[in-house]
Amino acid sequence: MAATKSAPAKVQPSNPNSFLSKEQVAVIPLSSDLLTETGLVEDLPPGVVTVRTLRYWRGRRTGPPWSKIGRTVVYSRQKFQEWISRNEINIEPEPTKTRRRGADHGPSALTSRHGRRNAPEPSR
Repeated sequence: MAATKSAPAKVQPSNPNSFLSKEQVAVIPLSSDLLTETGLVEDLPPGVVTVRTLRYWRGRRTGPPWSKIGRTVVYSRQKFQEWISRNEINIEPEPTKTRRRGADHGPSALTSRHGRRNAPEPSR
């Protein structure tokens, strides 16, 4: 009798398009610097940004820089911090401009664009 070799068992993915679900990919430690979109959202304070917002920004080509490894979108912590710094809003109050009353009311305030004086309507 001849010995027959059996074929190795095939692993059936739960998702026919990939071997890992998005939830499983989110927990894979890519490196200390790279984060998946879910990992990035979890690192931020609650309610700051959502996965949906990150996807919207990617579609509009705005938001933090990102890369793809296979089908997985990843963000670099360092580049995300740089993006936040570039988009920082200066909240220092601007000096107020003082304006004299009537200073900007030259001849244009008294005449229309046709050269006629803007006289008040006569009362009836």
